[in-house]
Amino acid sequence: MIEISKEVGIDMGHRIPDHASQCQNLHGHRYTVTAVATAPQLETQGAQKGMVMDFGFLKQALMHLHSLYDHQLVLYQGDPLAVLLGLEMPDKYRGLVAPVVLVPVIPTAENLAVFWFGIVQEQLKAMAWRDEIPSEAGLIRMVVQETPTSIAVYEP
Repeated sequence: MIEISKEVGIDMGHRIPDHASQCQNLHGHRYTVTAVATAPQLETQGAQKGMVMDFGFLKQALMHLHSLYDHQLVLYQGDPLAVLLGLEMPDKYRGLVAPVVLVPVIPTAENLAVFWFGIVQEQLKAMAWRDEIPSEAGLIRMVVQETPTSIAVYEP
């Protein structure tokens, strides 16, 4: 089995509500997000002959993730701070505070690894349906590096 990986940087703010230390405050990180894909064998024909899949397709899936979360403030949808930041204001005032993205999980590195795995996996599945990538190739791991020394790895 051969694995390939691609990474992208995401600059993002977040907070961990109810956390007992500084992480309960709004703060940000330069995340390094790595997607790892594999296939039982390399392609034997066509434009991707000798590959798990073209690195460009893995990059495309990661850039979709990047477009959703880079330079955003990400809050858990149950975070009471979301109301204070104007998410319930009329539309004409909503963008004055910060671009805010609500997610269904508390945005810890561990939860983001699982959540982002699903987003990237769906992008790759759509490409496989369009026969852009080999059908046997797939995402196997998502690595979210929150700081140089803090890394979460999700591998279903």
